[in-house]
Amino acid sequence: MKKVSVFALGVMLAGAAHADWVPRVESARYVVTLSAGAGSISYSEDRAAYGPLGALASDMRAVPYSLQSSINSVVQQEASANGVTFLRGALSGDLNLRITPQYNGTVLMNVGGIGYDAYLQYSGKKWGFIKYDCTNHTRLANISVTAQYGTVDGSLPSDKVGITTTPSSSTDCDSNLSWIVPVIGSYVVNKFEGAADQRIVDGIKGSLSQVNSKLLFGRDQNYLASLNRLIPVDKVVQLPDGRTFPIGQYINNNLAYVIANSQMTLQLGKGAVLAPVYGNSEPYRYQITGDIANLTLNVSGMSINARLHEVVNVTWTWKCSVTNPNLVCAIP
Repeated sequence: MKKVSVFALGVMLAGAAHADWVPRVESARYVVTLSAGAGSISYSEDRAAYGPLGALASDMRAVPYSLQSSINSVVQQEASANGVTFLRGALSGDLNLRITPQYNGTVLMNVGGIGYDAYLQYSGKKWGFIKYDCTNHTRLANISVTAQYGTVDGSLPSDKVGITTTPSSSTDCDSNLSWIVPVIGSYVVNKFEGAADQRIVDGIKGSLSQVNSKLLFGRDQNYLASLNRLIPVDKVVQLPDGRTFPIGQYINNNLAYVIANSQMTLQLGKGAVLAPVYGNSEPYRYQITGDIANLTLNVSGMSINARLHEVVNVTWTWKCSVTNPNLVCAIP
């Protein structure tokens, strides 16, 4: 009779009680659901083709990362200048942009829905003999950005960009010296409580300019509006009364009017998020979806909505443990 050690048996039994599942992509596509008035249509593009929808999805996903990188760069520079190690910084939430025409011919852009967390570390000695090792967490909650730009080219002057947030900072040390050692987090807090550092303003301005250039004001080699990547020129909506509305042509031919006269909201999302599923049973979801951009225009008494989302078909591959690759177990 084959003998099994008590240790090995324990590992096997422990593994049998736990199994994870990792998604494997079978196919993926970008889908736009477009509505105008009481009519709607839907169209899609294979993700592997990297056509207009793929390019737009890439541009929209880059906006929050650009904003995160801009803030990280300033915090990292200040940390280094003060002998502090920048560990990481991350933007949280989904950007929500609201664009409103003003009576003076300009457009007001408001951005919200996001927060930012930075983690910094520093160590040293106090009075020559007390060592300390500290980690600082700086949080910028409820970030709100307001920018004003002209409707001709969408440029964003730095003096027309304002930022408000609710900043906070906390420090943990391996000694009781957190009250006496310098905290770089206070720099970030002070900057956002008062006048934000010009480098932060310029970085945020650059990120918001991507939305203008990639979605609204830009033109491709055929001089088609960038917005036509989301709503192509050939798209026509069938209305309930039997009439048709050539919405793609309308957007392309009246871009300046739409930008100058629309109440516009744009919600950015992360698309289809693929993540392991922890547990013993194989997941029942074989299609994962998520919004990338949800645009609503209210112009000339009509509401237009275009929702770009990602649809990914997956199968699930069994893995004993994602977090512990050395764990041994049988397929459940």
